[in-house]
Amino acid sequence: MSKFGRHQFLLSAKSKVKNNQETEFRLFNMNEAEDDDFFSDDDDLLEEFSKRPPRGTSANLSFTNGGIIAHLNDKPPAASTLPDDVLQKLADMEARLVKAQGEASMLRDKLNIFQTENEQERKTHVQKKKELEQIHREEVNRIKADLQKAEDEKKFLIMAEKAKNRSLNPTPVSAQSAVSESESGKTKKRKLEEPSKETVGLNPHRVFPDEVGLFVDSLLQFRLAGSEMTVIEILSQICLEHITEFKCKTFELSAGQSIGERILSMLRLQKESLVKLDKLIDVLLETLASLIKEISYHKSEYRTALPFLVALMYHTITFRPSAVHIYALKDLFQFTGDLIRTNRRVLKRPLANTDSTLDVKPEIFQYELIDNLVVFYSFDIFERSFKVLQTQSLHSQAELIDQHLLEIIEDLTRYSLSISYQPILNVVYSSVEILNSLANIILENPQLKSSVPEGWWNNMIYRLYYILNKNVSNMEEYLTDSSCISFPAETNVFGLIRNIGDNYCGPLVSKLVRKDKLQSAPEVILKNFVTKKGITEKSLNVEWWCLMLKIGIIKLLEKLSIIRADQPLERELLKNLVRLLATEQELLLTVLLGQDSQNMHLHFDLLTRLIKLIFQLWRSGRIASRYLKEVEPELTVCLWRIVFGTDQEDTESIEMSEHKKLVDRLDELQLQEDVDLFDDAFDEEVPKYIEEEFRKTSFLRCQSIMGSGIERNTKDMAKSILESITSMEDADALYLAMYQGS
Repeated sequence: MSKFGRHQFLLSAKSKVKNNQETEFRLFNMNEAEDDDFFSDDDDLLEEFSKRPPRGTSANLSFTNGGIIAHLNDKPPAASTLPDDVLQKLADMEARLVKAQGEASMLRDKLNIFQTENEQERKTHVQKKKELEQIHREEVNRIKADLQKAEDEKKFLIMAEKAKNRSLNPTPVSAQSAVSESESGKTKKRKLEEPSKETVGLNPHRVFPDEVGLFVDSLLQFRLAGSEMTVIEILSQICLEHITEFKCKTFELSAGQSIGERILSMLRLQKESLVKLDKLIDVLLETLASLIKEISYHKSEYRTALPFLVALMYHTITFRPSAVHIYALKDLFQFTGDLIRTNRRVLKRPLANTDSTLDVKPEIFQYELIDNLVVFYSFDIFERSFKVLQTQSLHSQAELIDQHLLEIIEDLTRYSLSISYQPILNVVYSSVEILNSLANIILENPQLKSSVPEGWWNNMIYRLYYILNKNVSNMEEYLTDSSCISFPAETNVFGLIRNIGDNYCGPLVSKLVRKDKLQSAPEVILKNFVTKKGITEKSLNVEWWCLMLKIGIIKLLEKLSIIRADQPLERELLKNLVRLLATEQELLLTVLLGQDSQNMHLHFDLLTRLIKLIFQLWRSGRIASRYLKEVEPELTVCLWRIVFGTDQEDTESIEMSEHKKLVDRLDELQLQEDVDLFDDAFDEEVPKYIEEEFRKTSFLRCQSIMGSGIERNTKDMAKSILESITSMEDADALYLAMYQGS
């Protein structure tokens, strides 16, 4: 080949490489671009390739995965025939192409990742949208039901008003209508008349109640038992010191500002904006809960305002329970549970006070009083929220009674019904009422039975056995005894639901603040309690509530026996019931014999409920024979006392005569007057049968006043159980033993 031919060949190769390089980068850019000119660029490339010469006459460059490779149709030239600079350029071009392909692969991977994430996010949005639509449909259905209810009430009111108007003002038949009827009768033509629209006029002097205004007025007048100031007045004398600023919705509070005045300002703004009562309740509950949480978790802030803020929350949900939304109840359960856990040290009272440790603490009581009030009021809110839940629909109840709520209740009862600490009557009673409310909900809606596991109920029952085995006394010195249900002087304050004790600490509540000074720290209150002995008004009140507590536990066990009818009877249940039955009988025959106790009827009521529960379990056939053998001696003696213990006429006459002199002396004098009148009228003594009738009537009256004695049907239940567990030989031996021992 001549020099001129070699020169032409090099120029042709360079031009081919340049064209192929441009084509390669154009293809790369085309793969990565996502615009609308993709197909137009593809047509231009096809047109450019069609104008090139055939492969047989010149060198051809093709695109492969390995890069650009030169092909010649004749004999490929040796590597030495191409200049070094051309080879270097070809190598650089191939390297850049490989790099570009790698970057394109990375970009495609990133694009796939982005597409996957977008798809997941889209699915999440779709699911969230479905949930919101479902909630919206439920809310619309509820509103439709409320509207339908309102329409029905409106129709009933219209009908009642019409009936009232007709009865007061009968409409006379006019002469014109009579003439028209006669004419229509003559012509025998039927005339269609348009029905007149019936309207009921409103009383122009009627004033419709303003629910929001009534609610605000009730908040202003809300006062704790024994307090000299209302709750709002007390909060008006309390401010924050270490929390510089707090804001929640329309409520704003800074350090040094009065809490009560800021709450009134928020209520005033809400009232002026014409919000409905349910909306105002939601806003107020959320604001109070946020403020309580902020104060509770702050390390340096004084907790003076906490019990009064909790009391406002209780009054908010009790003013109109139907205005409390279901989601507000769910938040209340969670909030009160957390608040009690934060202050659980109040419930950790030792079983016995020991003198081994030196008590060098100052004799101040204000901080302990604040903590006690917070815990007691929180339990009252939790109990009241459960009462409100009982009035909700089945769907709402099923939505709230879940594993999370059961865990909260179990956590609270772990402190209030603990066997490691002294039980406090205030919180124990609230815990039992919470469990009773839950059992009532399940009895009304058996579909919810599966929501509460059997193991959960077993834990609750075993904790209640500990309370049942505690003694009850009407003596003042036994109120702090470890064998009895505790009611120390520090907890002698009325709650928000029930009044236990004589409210000795009630007047101290308003003394936590000063009327003439705005402050954050509570006033100093010394721990100076008066100790009494014997039977007092306070001890009798505590005995009444303790007996009501045990009756409430027996009622709960009755409900659980119905709910868990398909479950085998627990061994400990029968043992604890018989033990309590024997303890109550011993108490009535020894300690309370001859006492003028105003709670005697409750002891007999508890005894009656125990017998009915044992009879119910025995009648259902759930008591296994091996369980019955373990308690048979003790149960037999208890039932014998009930069935045959009052058959001795002389003993009954003597005992009832003594009771008659104590509780019904005036009736005794009246009977004596009747006897003297009979003697004067007939000049003879009263016949025996009339005297016997007088005596029976008098004793029945005494029994009704005292509440003593066992009802006849209860004796029949005890007799049925006794006959089933006692053979003839055992009955004879028992009869001889009982009467010889008496």
